[in-house]
Amino acid sequence: MWRMRVIKSLIRNIVLFIMNLIYVIKDVVLRLQGYVRLEEIKIPSYYTRPRPEKLDSKKKFYKKYKTLPQIIINENKYLVDGFCTYFLAAVWKWEYVKVRRVRSVKR
Repeated sequence: MWRMRVIKSLIRNIVLFIMNLIYVIKDVVLRLQGYVRLEEIKIPSYYTRPRPEKLDSKKKFYKKYKTLPQIIINENKYLVDGFCTYFLAAVWKWEYVKVRRVRSVKR
C-alpha cells in the first residue's frame, strides 16, 4: 500500500514539474516574440474607460484580423498608447499582449 502512495506522489510531482516547465518555456517564447504579461503593464491614472465607439472599432479590427494592435509601453512598462487594446485584452482575460517598447523623452 505505501508503495502505491509513493508512486502516486512521485507521478504527481513529475506532472507538476512538467506543467511548470511548459509555463516557463511558453513565457520565454512569448517574450522573445515581443509579448508581455498583461498584469505587468502599469496604467497611468489619467486613463479612463474608453469610449464605446473606440471599443467597437477595436472589436471590428479583431474580428477582421484575429489580433489586436500592439500596445506601446515605455522602459518602465507604463502604458504610452493602446489603452483600448489593453482594456479589451483585460476584459477578454488575455494573459499576454503584443507590445512595442519606446524610450521616454527626458526634458
